[in-house]
Amino acid sequence: MPHYRALLDALSNALPWTRADLSAVVGVDETTVAHLVADLQSFGVSLKPLGEDSWVWSRPVELLHEASIRAGLAPTLPLRVRRVSVLPVTESTNSWLLNGPWPALQEMDVAMAEYQSAGRGRRGRHWVAPLGSSLLLSVSTVVAPYRRDLGSMTLAVGVAAWRALRGLGCADLLLKWPNDIEYRGRKLGGILCELRTLTDGQLGLVVGVGINVNLGHEAIEDSTGGARPVTDVVTALGNQPAQLRARLAAALISEINQAIETFKAHGIAAFLSEWSGADALAGKPVRVIRDDHSSEGLACGVDADGALLVKIDGVVERVAVGDVSVRQAA
Repeated sequence: MPHYRALLDALSNALPWTRADLSAVVGVDETTVAHLVADLQSFGVSLKPLGEDSWVWSRPVELLHEASIRAGLAPTLPLRVRRVSVLPVTESTNSWLLNGPWPALQEMDVAMAEYQSAGRGRRGRHWVAPLGSSLLLSVSTVVAPYRRDLGSMTLAVGVAAWRALRGLGCADLLLKWPNDIEYRGRKLGGILCELRTLTDGQLGLVVGVGINVNLGHEAIEDSTGGARPVTDVVTALGNQPAQLRARLAAALISEINQAIETFKAHGIAAFLSEWSGADALAGKPVRVIRDDHSSEGLACGVDADGALLVKIDGVVERVAVGDVSVRQAA
C-alpha cells in the first residue's frame, strides 16, 4: 500500500516518468513498478504510455493529504478527531474502520481512500469509482447508550452531507430516503451507517459517505438512461475550485462530527425539519420493493422516527429503514 502512495505522488506532477526513475523514487525494482502501474490503470488512473518503459499522468487528480484536511476542520468540534487516515487503496473504508481499534468516547477516527476495490452501499450494493474521482470517507465513534431511533442515523448524516455541500456552494440538492444525495434527479452520493457491539457492551458506529466529485462528462453521460443516472460536485458547482476534495472532506467531517453529537442528545427530531425541506420523494409516486413483492403509492414524508410514510390504496403505511428498497415510480 505505501508503494501506491509513493507512485501516485510521483506521477501527480504530470511529467513523464521512466520505469527506472519510478523504481528509484518508490524503492522497488522495475518489474514491481510495471505491476504497480498496471494496477493503477485498472483503478481508473489514465496513465499514458510513452514507449515501453515510461508513462505520464497528463491529467492527475487531486490527491488527499491529512494535513490539508485537518487544517480545514471547524475550529471547535464536540468529538476529538483522533486519527485521519488517507489510504491510497483499500477494499472499503467502512470495513477498514470496523476491523480496526475503536476510538474512546468523545473521539472520532476518520478513514478516506483514493480508491475502493470493494466499496459497499446499502442492501449489499457495490460502490465503485475511478481513483481520485470521488470522496470516499468513513468515520467511527462510540455511541452509548443505545437509542431506539439509531436506525435513522442515516437521515441525520444525510442532512450533515447536505449542509457540507451547500456550504461549498452546491444548490438544488435533495435527499432521497433513506440514504441518497441527489442533484437535479441524479445521484450525487450515498450513505452507509453500520453498528457493531463492542466487547465492553458499548455500540460502535461507522458512518460511510461516498460523494462523486469529478467523474468526468463521459461517465455522467454514459449513466443517462440507466436505472440510476449519476452526477458530480463539479457539475453542481459549474466549476472545479482548487483543493475541492480536501475542502469537501474537511466540511463533511466537521458536519458529521456535529451531527453525531446532536443525534446523541436529541435524536432524529433535531434533523427532521431540514430533511423534510430537502425530501426528494415527498408528494411523488413511489414503488416500495420488498423481498417478495412490490407495491406503488404516494410518498408522504417521514414520521417522527425517520420512517418513510407511503399512502398505498388509501392507507398510509410506515416503511422502516432497512426493510425495503424505494424507487420513484414512473
